[in-house]
Amino acid sequence: CDIDVRHQGEAIVHATPKSLQELSRILGIDEMEIRKKACAPIGADHSGKLVQWGKRSMRLRDIEMRYRRISPRSLQHSDHHRQSWLLRLLPYCPESFDELADSCPGCQGKLRWSAAQPVGQCDREDCVHAKGSIPATGNELPIRMREAYAFFSALLSADEEEATAAHSRFHPDLRDIDNP
Repeated sequence: CDIDVRHQGEAIVHATPKSLQELSRILGIDEMEIRKKACAPIGADHSGKLVQWGKRSMRLRDIEMRYRRISPRSLQHSDHHRQSWLLRLLPYCPESFDELADSCPGCQGKLRWSAAQPVGQCDREDCVHAKGSIPATGNELPIRMREAYAFFSALLSADEEEATAAHSRFHPDLRDIDNP
């Protein structure tokens, strides 16, 4: 589908409409569902480039595309990468509340996208975690902070329903403020 798999983290921003259409055909997934996950460039503001993030916008600098960030605990329940893990503004997983890992605890190397198969393993062949899942070793968000963190992460969600529900909790004067 003409997406550079060596830079999978950047594919979310650099995918063309044609490549998304082809990816939809290859995977047998509705093209609109794939387009919702893509972050097409939409312009800039005073702080830099903006990309589409669901129905809202996000600053490109707030999206981590160079390295994979994962939640080993969440991957135990469903082994797919979550879009929220791309957000630098969220250091913890909104599902498990464990600290997102961008380095392998076995070899200390950064988790790259180039050979991320499956997403929860180290991409270095000589690492102890190359053939098995990376264990959860990070800190967990304190219980007293989880409700507020879940609300904050919902505000930043690329999922339209989740973000809309979170924004509806704001005072009417604040509801129209975009993510950036």
